[in-house]
Amino acid sequence: MRMIYVVGVDGSEGSHRALDFAKTQAKLMSKDVDLILVCVVEWSPYQFQTPEENENRKRRKIEEVEFANKRVIAPLMEMLRKEGLQAEAFVAHGNFVDVLNEIAEQKNASQIFISKFSAKKRRQRMFGDATAQIIINTNIPVTIVN
Repeated sequence: MRMIYVVGVDGSEGSHRALDFAKTQAKLMSKDVDLILVCVVEWSPYQFQTPEENENRKRRKIEEVEFANKRVIAPLMEMLRKEGLQAEAFVAHGNFVDVLNEIAEQKNASQIFISKFSAKKRRQRMFGDATAQIIINTNIPVTIVN
């Protein structure tokens, strides 16, 4: 039976540690593991925007996805290929928790790997940090890497 590990990545040191741990676990499981990297560009439809920002919104979303693919995903995918690991990647706009859970459920993931997030942002203090929200909102086992 093939295992699927979903890894939340954002280019941070923490997400690199989460990916490294997921790779280690995948290698221990032999070649029967696929890695799915998920990079989410946070985007709230409820943010207040100026009319000028609204006009440029679609273009900015495309640019941000291209930037994330180039700066975050492409180097990681190259590294995984060199190590002989099967992987695919997704970059999406939205809420990190929602996107990560949605992709993990769609792909029938065996496990989710994420790094521990700091709760410095006001939004995170008000609504709980992403790590806690993922644990609360998913039925898939979650490994949190410090």
